[in-house]
Amino acid sequence: MGPQSLKLKEIIQEKWVDINDLSLNLERSKWIIKYLEQRNKQLEDQKTIMELQDIRENWQAAKRRKVKLTPPEQEINVDHESWLE
Repeated sequence: MGPQSLKLKEIIQEKWVDINDLSLNLERSKWIIKYLEQRNKQLEDQKTIMELQDIRENWQAAKRRKVKLTPPEQEINVDHESWLE
């Protein structure tokens, strides 16, 4: 083997180490992305659950209040023309 062969072999070994490092970083990145996607899904699910709980609590509170509306016969007596003034 000549000096050029040894130099090429050394370059190939260096590149092989670089490739292995990049491959490892790629696998780590894939794992991190998968973890973050799963965590994001969990947070979205938790947010949905909280929103549904709020809706249920509001509905239950409204049901307990049983707000009485103005009877229809009183609504008929409203002078709508006075609103225009």
